[in-house]
Amino acid sequence: MKRWFLISMAVAFCAAMFAYDKATKDQVIDGASCCKSIGLADGTVAIAVYYIPDEDADKTEVTFPSTIEVWEGEPAVKTAEYEVSQVGYYSDAMWIQHGGVNKAATMTAITIPEGVKTIGQSTFYGTAAMTTLTLPATLEKINSYAFGGCGALTKIICKANTAPALGDDVFKYSDGEWDKTLNQAKVYVPSEEAKATYNTADWSYWQVWFNADAVIVDPTILDDDDPVVEIENGYYLSGDHVEWKLDQLKDYKFVKNEDNTEVEEYTLEITLVKDQKILPCKIESNVITTWYPEDGSFTVTDAYVGKKIVRFRPEKNSEWTMCDGHLYIEPNDDGEGEGGDTPEPDPDPDPDPTPDPEPDPTPDPDPADPTPEPDDQAIDNTAVEIMTVKTFENGQLIIIKNGVKYSTNGTRL
Repeated sequence: MKRWFLISMAVAFCAAMFAYDKATKDQVIDGASCCKSIGLADGTVAIAVYYIPDEDADKTEVTFPSTIEVWEGEPAVKTAEYEVSQVGYYSDAMWIQHGGVNKAATMTAITIPEGVKTIGQSTFYGTAAMTTLTLPATLEKINSYAFGGCGALTKIICKANTAPALGDDVFKYSDGEWDKTLNQAKVYVPSEEAKATYNTADWSYWQVWFNADAVIVDPTILDDDDPVVEIENGYYLSGDHVEWKLDQLKDYKFVKNEDNTEVEEYTLEITLVKDQKILPCKIESNVITTWYPEDGSFTVTDAYVGKKIVRFRPEKNSEWTMCDGHLYIEPNDDGEGEGGDTPEPDPDPDPDPTPDPEPDPTPDPDPADPTPEPDDQAIDNTAVEIMTVKTFENGQLIIIKNGVKYSTNGTRL
């Protein structure tokens, strides 16, 4: 690929090195020093050399700029600004320079800024003191041998939700030797979804071949811009309900369970929703210092939705299954709730009221004894007991007197 330099970098590289103080004293590049950059075909630039300013000469941590500003004239005037899309160029190792000396090998922490999509071949090869590497969410590709010979690496922060593609032997420590880097370094990713991509991409060898617990979910790696907050020391329940942010945790502090005198235990009342992720943490001096456990959250299922008492122990309980034995939540009665508040058994529903039987309609007062039709034989009523029966016939109340049927109005039937 043809290399071409920014207009502001027309001076030969060697001359630029010695003219650093004069050439960059009025420049401001995201708070960092001047860089030698190489223009790319898409109008962005690749950083090829990073110049350490005098005031940072003794520092061992480097954060590269996300833009390159070109200043010209006397007094200097900004004439151009370019986005940085690549760190390192072709197969050249990165110079991190001060006073003509390459100090790359002494750097302990390197941060690649947001906006960078590519890290060049062999860029940080031999950065032997580096223990922490931070890669941006925008990163798409790391070329071959970019971090070869970085045997001190213990923490690699990958903010991308999709694992960047890897070239050949990106993290190879030395010829024929992988173990020194891979057995000690842990890869921190922002979510379970991201972790899945690291497990299926070229990164999978990190778990499959060497360290099964090496890829760790840590949502806080995306929270660099959180405001400074004052929050009490103690144990808190972090998770989706606070967007994994420190400044929102104040209302979710665990309270010591004084009723449990045998072990250190804490409780918190919270309403949980399905698929919510929760993870206990410890805060000291406004900083999350410990996660319980370090490498995984608990995802709320139907069985635990609703208003709940969450129990937490800093020392894990072998009988508890949530968060590696640090959390316990009582499941809903049916073990498979459907959301909302914890379901409580409905009281026995009121039985359908049994309708009071319709009272027999009060019959009209008995009419005067009807005068029986004359009979051939006279009846001595005084000598005969009058038998009266009330009953229903064809849905109609009738009166039977001595075997003769009458309606309630006295009409003989």
